[in-house]
Amino acid sequence: DTAVPLYQYLLLNVQDIDGKGLNFRSYGRLADDLAGEVNVDSRLYYAYLEKKNLLEGLDFKLGRQFISTTAGASLMDGLYLNYDNLGPLGVKLFGGGDVSYYEGYNAEDLLAGVELYGRFLDSLDVGLSYLQKWDESELGNELFGLDVDYTYHNALNIYNETQFDYLSNSI
Repeated sequence: DTAVPLYQYLLLNVQDIDGKGLNFRSYGRLADDLAGEVNVDSRLYYAYLEKKNLLEGLDFKLGRQFISTTAGASLMDGLYLNYDNLGPLGVKLFGGGDVSYYEGYNAEDLLAGVELYGRFLDSLDVGLSYLQKWDESELGNELFGLDVDYTYHNALNIYNETQFDYLSNSI
């Protein structure tokens, strides 16, 4: 083989597009085989608009982005909202198309989820999350997550994540 794959990773971030804190963030990979022998894939890892404090305490992201909760994680084309103006609590909502690089993009692959989180007693962080993934319009995953992070006097840290798969009734 005389393949000569060439990869160029590109990062583009544009700050304060509208003069009111709207940002654009993107990262991807351009790929080609200079000898034309193998098929190499270019990839868009993320590209989204982001605005913090759209309304007081409400942040949003719109576009391709990585979503991570204890219930699950995925790359999605969609909307992410984070509202943290509920006293010690906050809530994250997200939904959109589930992106898979290896199987191709299918408009019927969807995901949606929610996370309720909070900080208590100045050293206890607790999060409860829920995630659904749909594969070709069929419910493929229904997951619940719980994470607890406790720090005692900056000397001891205890952290736990637990995920429950509702469809298979397993942890």
